[in-house]
Amino acid sequence: MMICECIYCQKVISENHDCDESLVSHGICFTCLTNELAKYGQSMETFLNTFSEPIFIIGGKDDIWGANQAARQRVNSDILNISEHQDIRIFGCLNDSNREICQAEVQCLNCAIRSAVKATFSSDDFRVRIPACHDIRSLDGHRNIEFYVSTKKIGTSVFLHIEQLQPVDLAV
Repeated sequence: MMICECIYCQKVISENHDCDESLVSHGICFTCLTNELAKYGQSMETFLNTFSEPIFIIGGKDDIWGANQAARQRVNSDILNISEHQDIRIFGCLNDSNREICQAEVQCLNCAIRSAVKATFSSDDFRVRIPACHDIRSLDGHRNIEFYVSTKKIGTSVFLHIEQLQPVDLAV
């Protein structure tokens, strides 16, 4: 029998009973993968502070979940309901490091936010439900997490709304 166990927590990830020898292989379980990934990427606050334009994040019921530094300077911070949404992590693609507008047909969440905010701020045109996705491959399978990004300019601030759709499990 061959067992694949998590290198971090030693949880058994999978077992293969077709093997005559007792062997152990190592991988990473979804819980430990999530914990390890949390060390990377950047917080939503850090990401939003890369913009000079004032940005507010709008929640599902039009609550203001957060804002970048430029937006916080314009309002009383007591109205921002940020504490329950501080775990949001942003992972960009290879295009994110140069902060140029990505030309991909379906962008990562980072590039979709960046291009929507820049376009809305410069043109006053709103953006509605621009598709974005994260393509995640792990030992637990291949998942595609889809988002919609919408923006609207009110005065001199951009309001950002992110809708997360359910992850789709794909064949590896």
